[in-house]
Amino acid sequence: MDALSFTPWRVTAEHSPLGNIMRVRKEVYRHASVLRHTLNHQQRKEPGSADEVLP
Repeated sequence: MDALSFTPWRVTAEHSPLGNIMRVRKEVYRHASVLRHTLNHQQRKEPGSADEVLP
């Protein structure tokens, strides 16, 4: 859980963020996540399913 990043884009298609500001925000979130993981010496890996995250 410590290596996960919060992202509003890990949702179903009907709840997906829309608009130009959200497209830019997605890149900002990604760059911030990469930087945090690099500084914390953590591998950045998105889960493939909830089973990888939940006990």
